[in-house]
Amino acid sequence: MTEYASVPPIKEANRITRLWREHGPNTYPIDLSLVVEHIINPTLDGERLHLVYSDFDTYDGMLNTRDGKKWGAFVNEKIPYKGRKNFTAAHEIFHFLAHRQTVKEFRCGDLELSDYRLNKLEIEANEFASHLLLPPDKIRPYVNGEFTYDAVKAVADDLGASVSAVAYKWLSLTARPVAFFQSRNGFVSQGYASESAYKRGIYFKEEKEIPQGSSTQKCQDASNHIASGFDPGLWHPELGGYEDVYQTSFEEFTYTFLRFY
Repeated sequence: MTEYASVPPIKEANRITRLWREHGPNTYPIDLSLVVEHIINPTLDGERLHLVYSDFDTYDGMLNTRDGKKWGAFVNEKIPYKGRKNFTAAHEIFHFLAHRQTVKEFRCGDLELSDYRLNKLEIEANEFASHLLLPPDKIRPYVNGEFTYDAVKAVADDLGASVSAVAYKWLSLTARPVAFFQSRNGFVSQGYASESAYKRGIYFKEEKEIPQGSSTQKCQDASNHIASGFDPGLWHPELGGYEDVYQTSFEEFTYTFLRFY
């Protein structure tokens, strides 16, 4: 299988954003149903994409077709977070735009929707969704604020994207030493640091064990929200800071937001 996008994800997100702003409502969160109906489908030759919300038990989003002409981008109605639901829809839309000639069916769960490093097709779909839902000019005004779960969740609600997508975009735009990672069962799944934090030696290895005594470790077994300061030696040999942790109920991930001083 050739793993590349026939449509560059950021270029396509910019194209749709431009049409949305110049000829559409130019409102945010962007309405993906209108994008499909008025921007994507009119350009197709004999094919048609339908955005469908339904109940699934084992995955968040799916793209498939029965006849190669009518395609369904399905989103799990059970997803409790509107922003995550919207991000899933944008993710599946890009699978249609760029990958349907290569793969006829995608089934995407929380791993695929959080993948920014491993599977090229999923990375491209996430890049498209992030850039479409979170244009830099829309999120940049927020990034000088405090990097906390509540702040990131507020942006996710305002712009209609997932918390993790907003966190990763925030890291790419801020000049402050902050970091974000997702963990499960006491181990890091994936994480990133801002450029300022990375230069200080802050990074996260997949499957790294969560430090004992950290708020993240304490938050593993309950669906709750913990925030506390930390001393040097916990997350960095010389830097202390503030740790803000949220245990999700739907995705079973723990989200950790770190600010270093």
